[in-house]
Amino acid sequence: MVNKKNDFNTINLIQILMKPLFMFIILFIFAHSSVYASDDSQKIEETARYVLSQATIPTISSTSGEWAVIGISHSGLNVPDSYFDSYNARVSNILDEKNGNLGRKYTEYSRIAIALNSIGAPTSNIGEKQFNLFSYINDYDKVITQGINGPIFALTAKVLCGDSDIETAQKYKEFILNHQNSDGSFGLSQNIPDTDITAMAISALSLCNDSQEIDNAINKAFLYLSSIQKNDGSFTANPNESEGNSESISQVIIAMKRYGLSPHDSFFTKNGYTPYDALDSYRISGGGYLHLKSDADANQIASEQALLALTEVQKPANMLIYDRIWFDANVKYLESITK
Repeated sequence: MVNKKNDFNTINLIQILMKPLFMFIILFIFAHSSVYASDDSQKIEETARYVLSQATIPTISSTSGEWAVIGISHSGLNVPDSYFDSYNARVSNILDEKNGNLGRKYTEYSRIAIALNSIGAPTSNIGEKQFNLFSYINDYDKVITQGINGPIFALTAKVLCGDSDIETAQKYKEFILNHQNSDGSFGLSQNIPDTDITAMAISALSLCNDSQEIDNAINKAFLYLSSIQKNDGSFTANPNESEGNSESISQVIIAMKRYGLSPHDSFFTKNGYTPYDALDSYRISGGGYLHLKSDADANQIASEQALLALTEVQKPANMLIYDRIWFDANVKYLESITK
């Protein structure tokens, strides 16, 4: 009779021993390469100035609002304190005005919390009525009504802001993991892959990668993204589209940085081009970014997302130790012996 528990422990031990070895190799390569040598500070400053010029009065919105505030804050651009103070005041005013009700999309609360945290403002005791954003973000039943977007945003906000409700964070992690498609992708609808949602799920899970299950899910999602990457290094919004867009590329770069993949990771270098090369091809004079290469003018959403990608902190070296065949076979084996 096969001792499945011993088999499982052996596989786990092999994984535990193998990954540090691969990590050592990657760290050695990073230490002796120019991966981080290029100075993007000028590029970041130019894009931050462009975003600021289009979002002179930051609003409570997914355009010229929170993403602009976060990107500009992370860029280190020297802006008057009044810029961020005015955004903070608008948050207080709108919560008081609407008695805390920002509508059915609870991603609003998460997005605002991330923005406030980025500028060092509190996420509780807001306004005259002393609202706490996490009383909404931790409302699991309301958050998941928006689909996987809700838990992705909520988990991200909880980790970045240091919210203490671990139990709800665990529920959001489980919701995200349970909605991964068989090909490794994530989407707003089951079995309909979405590049941005897949990258955002990776980014959220990478903030709390504390189990083999999460690491496996992240690996599988990255392998999916690698499989749909175009030969110029770009990404389309979904496999059915033919033209790449800069926002999808930006989301993949954020996911790569947050997990710790090298900009030149072999899984994401196609025909010599990386997602970083692809994003650069959408950049135009003045620091703005196109949505599509066929566009004539810079797009504000695209520029804000590009700024977030440029300013996302590169985590210490990590890597995908699986190829597709090995990964799928190993996961199936682990599943079979743990049933």
